[in-house]
Amino acid sequence: MVVGDGRLLRSWDTNIGGLNWEAVLDTGSFQAACFVAIQDTVKHVAVLKKAAISLHYLSNGHQKWVENLPDSDAVQYQAVYSGGEEEVYVLGVVPNSHLTIIAYSLEDGEITKQSSVEAPWLSSVESSCVVVGQGVLMCVDPATLALYTLPMQAEETPQFSQTLLQVLYLSTTATTLSFSDDARYV
Repeated sequence: MVVGDGRLLRSWDTNIGGLNWEAVLDTGSFQAACFVAIQDTVKHVAVLKKAAISLHYLSNGHQKWVENLPDSDAVQYQAVYSGGEEEVYVLGVVPNSHLTIIAYSLEDGEITKQSSVEAPWLSSVESSCVVVGQGVLMCVDPATLALYTLPMQAEETPQFSQTLLQVLYLSTTATTLSFSDDARYV
């Protein structure tokens, strides 16, 4: 758990409610955190700040590596994801322009892949998108009533696929998706 306005990373023993360890994080604006598993075993936690990403050991909170995020003055980094492979992904957006995806090696924090995907309809990853399955980014655009999917771990340059919500018998509100009353099931 990250607390103290993004300054402290803590691990709690869920059986007794006691504090296992506490680590002080570098200053910066906390954005997100995620557990990082390797072969179905959680061993690390990735912490995303406004201009940097760090990887910490789950066993003791010690920092394994920290890396500055490229173009953090222009790109708004908002999400971090790990799919159990050897990489951790950082998602950033230049509002109403494009999505930036950066893959970092779990071993040493080096950038292994970086791509930019056109997304003129996207203004915020954290309010419009969620990662599902094995690294598929799913976003909704209320203005066009469309669902966009993007395989983040694609070998080639990824591109969003668009599906209109009415084709799926779905409608959208400001914060939720709901099934249409006239949806027909066969």
